[in-house]
Amino acid sequence: MDLGTFGAVMKFALDLETKSLGFFESALNLITGEEIKGSFLSLKEGCLNRIKTLERIRRENVTEMILEPIKGLDSNSYTLQLEMPDPPSDETMCTSAIAVEETRKQFYEKGSVKIEFLIEAATAFDRLADENQDNIDLLRLRP
Repeated sequence: MDLGTFGAVMKFALDLETKSLGFFESALNLITGEEIKGSFLSLKEGCLNRIKTLERIRRENVTEMILEPIKGLDSNSYTLQLEMPDPPSDETMCTSAIAVEETRKQFYEKGSVKIEFLIEAATAFDRLADENQDNIDLLRLRP
């Protein structure tokens, strides 16, 4: 689906975060190591905070939702792989989480460029992409 408006971009971003939240919640039930469980709990809490941030940005920029058209941003390029590994292990859960983080990072990086006409929103997308990279780095340090 083409994300041709700011409203569509924000709706998709919120959907990414909601799906990621569900993934991290499910993963928490499968992880056995306490340190990794703590990392996944942080990732889950991060999703909750990111949802609040995105909702605020959408609310504050509601008038811009129908103005500037956006070209070249397609939701099909950012499909999350949310299947739980079989069999689940802490290592495979981390690998799956890295894939989720990488997809989200790519979306926020590209989205930031596409919504640069809204400086606050583009800056927030840059910050979210940076958080995704921090999460990837953290997860790569695990088993």
